[in-house]
Amino acid sequence: MTAMVQTAPAKPLLERYESLLRVSQTLISKHCSQELFSLFARELREVVNFYFLGVGIYNEKTREMCIKTFGESDAPMPAPKLAPEETLTWWVYQHQQPLVIPSVEAETRFPAAADVLKSRGIHSVCSLPLTTVHRRLGSLTVGSREVNAYSTEEVSFLSLVANQVALAVDDALNFEAYEGAQAELTRKQAELRHERDQSQLLLEVTNSMVSNLELRDLLRAMSASIRQGMHCDAAAVFLPDSERSQLRLHAMDFPESKGIAKEDSLYPIEDSAPGRVFNTGRPFVGTKADLMNERNAPETRAEGIESVCVLPLISRNRTLGVLALARRDENSFTPEDVDFLRRAARQVAIAIENALAYRESPN
Repeated sequence: MTAMVQTAPAKPLLERYESLLRVSQTLISKHCSQELFSLFARELREVVNFYFLGVGIYNEKTREMCIKTFGESDAPMPAPKLAPEETLTWWVYQHQQPLVIPSVEAETRFPAAADVLKSRGIHSVCSLPLTTVHRRLGSLTVGSREVNAYSTEEVSFLSLVANQVALAVDDALNFEAYEGAQAELTRKQAELRHERDQSQLLLEVTNSMVSNLELRDLLRAMSASIRQGMHCDAAAVFLPDSERSQLRLHAMDFPESKGIAKEDSLYPIEDSAPGRVFNTGRPFVGTKADLMNERNAPETRAEGIESVCVLPLISRNRTLGVLALARRDENSFTPEDVDFLRRAARQVAIAIENALAYRESPN
């Protein structure tokens, strides 16, 4: 193991306390715990002589221990994989008093932790509680290559250092908790807006059902509502021909179309995504690459389609057609999108069934 040199003897007392004040001000200014941990070794070496530095934070809710260790050149070291009860931090956390081990070789209370310390060339340690008036956090541990490195006077000073570190850690954790709460609030507000928008969209689709429109106009209106609500570039409804051997593009809303896709165009049920959905009754979500072998792949490429979602229009266990949506960007359809579109598709299917029943009813 590469030798790591412990810093020079302690500074004069007054100078040491002045350094502690400067270090405290630096640490307390960091609101990110990761950023704070990265500063620990470098900053604390200004006021504490150590060969090894460890900071342990215990989370009572998850019962997990987060340990950061630093060594040569203040670089982070791999944290030991120990159960919380095997660590020095656990003992200090529970007892809330400094733990001084004059000789690691003679230590028997913490065998797993002692093995880790010995493997890193540490002969004595001092571990102190990180505690504020509000809560217990964990411990600050320093280690030396010398036996009996920590006198009563040194432990007293280290306790002051630990108090300042605790304030900095507590402040960082509180700030992160606040940011997390704000992010969660923002997420929930976004979800509520999203649910409200979806409800509004379904209402628009339902309103289209009760309007006195011909079937094609009705489906155009519903396609337009769904396309706009789902931020898509195109929406279309395919219905089978009389022999149910082909699908006809019955209605389409595609404002920026290049004119390649046209209403009344026929599509084979075999070798086409709409056809497979019509036959299987299962939704299909895919990208341009998934459509390369389709019969209408040239049309898809020419229109610049990057992702599609095709859903069956099912009413009374009968597949009446399919609803297809497409986007020209790579923002693929999520499972949440598909779940919502299933609901919209049911409304479209009911509208089709009602319109067909009305058409077939005697005058």
